[in-house]
Amino acid sequence: MTIRQWVGQTLGLGLGFRKFWAMVGMGDESWSGEEVTADRALQIPAVMRGVRLEAQTVATLPCNTYEIPSNGGDPVLVRDGPYDHLLRVSPNADLTTCEFMEAIVGASRIVGNGYALKRRNGVGMPIALELTEPNRTEPYRDENKRLKYRGTDQNGDRFDVFARDMLHVKGFSFGGDRGLSVVEYGAQQLGTQIAANKTAGKIFRSGLGTSGFIETKTVLDGPERTKLEKIFSRYQGTKGTDKLMLLEGDMKFTRTSMSAADAQLLLQIQFGIEEIARWLDMPPVLLMHSAQGVTQWGTGVEAIILAWLQLGLRAQLTRLEKTIVKRLFEPVDQGRFFVKFNIDALLRGDSAAQAALFSQALQNGWMTRNEVRRLLDLPLSTEAGADELTVQVNMTYLKDLGAQSQQTAQQARVALMHLLGLDTDPKTGQIRVLTKEPAPASA
Repeated sequence: MTIRQWVGQTLGLGLGFRKFWAMVGMGDESWSGEEVTADRALQIPAVMRGVRLEAQTVATLPCNTYEIPSNGGDPVLVRDGPYDHLLRVSPNADLTTCEFMEAIVGASRIVGNGYALKRRNGVGMPIALELTEPNRTEPYRDENKRLKYRGTDQNGDRFDVFARDMLHVKGFSFGGDRGLSVVEYGAQQLGTQIAANKTAGKIFRSGLGTSGFIETKTVLDGPERTKLEKIFSRYQGTKGTDKLMLLEGDMKFTRTSMSAADAQLLLQIQFGIEEIARWLDMPPVLLMHSAQGVTQWGTGVEAIILAWLQLGLRAQLTRLEKTIVKRLFEPVDQGRFFVKFNIDALLRGDSAAQAALFSQALQNGWMTRNEVRRLLDLPLSTEAGADELTVQVNMTYLKDLGAQSQQTAQQARVALMHLLGLDTDPKTGQIRVLTKEPAPASA
């Protein structure tokens, strides 16, 4: 098929999507001679693992909508609002929120841009988000320099809309209308990795055999040459690996290709995974690859993963939060609502770490018991004081801490005065010596 034949056709994320990407490509041929497309890049296990891991992690995090009260109070969690329904319940009639987030985040990560058309109701509020494929959506500027988007939706219908009707999730960029594509800018490294995997496959296809030529001191005529080529074909490929070929007369075999070890093929494939990790901004251990000197388990790996959550994933979540507010919410609501991904579930650690954290939170008065139970997905307690802040002083309520301290100080003062034989006159408030009663007479 030609490019013209694809125009107006509906492409899913299946075979049609793969064939189209394989045709249009994403740039020039790489130095290795391999053409790099989004489809071919995703066939590299490290690329698929990295894109899938980030997209699934973001998609499975709770995304909550909050409203800022007009009186300047604390933000209030919104439930059953128009934006909350799209982000937490259902973005459209076909996809779940996880599937939608996986698609739009994955597209923005691999090709730099994820798009979704906003469908509105009669009063102009967004009621659905319809994904469009990156290769069929084009941002551009009209004659008045206004940002618009044109392309073909999933039904094959053409659209040409203003930016207010498109949710555009961009990858890293320098401020342009498009995000930068990892496939396009990483084409040289990805092409080398594709070539390495292709070479390894050819080696195994030939049964780990090597190419070369046969030397003879005589010239073979046509029939003899044809007969010899038929004999050689029986010993080529994986089916001929266990067979022995007899070289007759003065024939001699000379190898012309390098072995996998000579070509450092395995080292190249391993090093390529680390280069891909750099392009994806992800530690190699998350791609199921151990760099030299790094094990697959232990406190060192835990620290690496924590660093990725704090420096890598958190940045992506913040970018997505601000994108949703800017490009999904109506302008009148952008100062009223905001969204927040709950990343606490990824930072809790093991059971011992959670117990220590929540114990400190309860004893130092910065979390209530019901707040802790909510984080642990436990039913909220209806007992009195479950929503009150407490501190370690006999688990006293934080609001009563001052009164308890004054009461304790007063009790200590009275006890000390009694020890010294003093008390306070209830009428004048002056300190006086206690009157000692005479000892009772002995019987």
